[in-house]
Amino acid sequence: MFQQKVTWRVLLFGLPLLTGAVITRGRDPVIDGR
Repeated sequence: MFQQKVTWRVLLFGLPLLTGAVITRGRDPVIDGR
């Protein structure tokens, strides 16, 4: 039960961060060169 709660938290926080990172990378190619 506790593990499921952690997974939900990771998904809720991780998905927006991942999406934001992808959008930022697509918008700014300079980050790709790092």
